[in-house]
Amino acid sequence: MIGEQKTQRSITLGTYKKIVSVLDKNMNVLDYGAGFCHGTKYLNEIGFNAESFEIYPQKNINPDYLRFEDINKQYDFIICNCVINVISNIEDRKQVLFNIYKLLKINGKAIILTRPIIEIEKVKNKVIENDGYRLSNGSFQKGYSQQELINFVENNLKNINIENTNIGKISLILQKIS
Repeated sequence: MIGEQKTQRSITLGTYKKIVSVLDKNMNVLDYGAGFCHGTKYLNEIGFNAESFEIYPQKNINPDYLRFEDINKQYDFIICNCVINVISNIEDRKQVLFNIYKLLKINGKAIILTRPIIEIEKVKNKVIENDGYRLSNGSFQKGYSQQELINFVENNLKNINIENTNIGKISLILQKIS
């Protein structure tokens, strides 16, 4: 577990250091699907107002929110880093998008980052499941292309603007416009 956390921490921090470039210190930020909460801790350490939401926290990890229903405010910016690609049920993935949309203020933004298809295809010892794969470690992974991610968001959310970003291998920023 310690090795897994160290690897996760270095990957997460590298991504969050890039995300900082599109944030403003006055923003309320939610880390949606915060995992080990490394990104949330990092953002708070450098002066941002960030909170974490994680429904499956690891032992000794204490996110700000464990249930979506407990979040009673809206955010200027939401980070969804490698969350939708680990959800095997397409309807549950759509629900994540709807939840993010509900939690955004008008003109608020969210960054959605996923793993690329090519990265998942290279993994050995995997079994096809739904539209992705069950890996030998038991986790589900669905890789995306940039266009597939854009289509997924556009087909499931209305009243948004989408912009491409190079913050992650496969990533976009959506803005709630009404």
